[in-house]
Amino acid sequence: GKTAALKGESDRLDEAWALVLHKEPDFRVIYVSPEFAEKLLILNTHNRPLRRWNVDVWKAKLETGEYRTTHQGVAIDSKGVLQDGQYRLAAITETGIGANVLFAVGMDPGNFDVIDAGRPRNYADTLALSGEGDVFALGSTIRLVYLFLTRDSYPSWSKTKISNHLVMEEFAKE
Repeated sequence: GKTAALKGESDRLDEAWALVLHKEPDFRVIYVSPEFAEKLLILNTHNRPLRRWNVDVWKAKLETGEYRTTHQGVAIDSKGVLQDGQYRLAAITETGIGANVLFAVGMDPGNFDVIDAGRPRNYADTLALSGEGDVFALGSTIRLVYLFLTRDSYPSWSKTKISNHLVMEEFAKE
């Protein structure tokens, strides 16, 4: 009823805020529906090529409920070009599952070459933070055991990437 109507109006206002050109940086968490994700992907005119496996990683996070709203999300520069978030948006579009996403708008167009330029965390990093030793062997073993136990779900083990979060969940099961 009334609450759903207010929520819908709020979502439309957030979409309008995100799509208008901003001269200065501003930030907000916005619910991104699959339809809104499609609109945002139209702004993806200056980005690295979309890597299918990375979209699949984000799709799995959405489908399993593993997705979390973090400080990383979508960035749109002051010229209205999508700078960051193409994988999240493609996954939302393809799965039909919406999500809350942190938006940064009005970003400097020159930022593109410094975004995601570092090495991503892997499960060895995550295991090391929990105080484990020989984290590369431990992480690889957990991954292989998990893939073996769920082998009917994965057609190709060598190409299947599992998340750091899932490795830690499996490790916690002992």
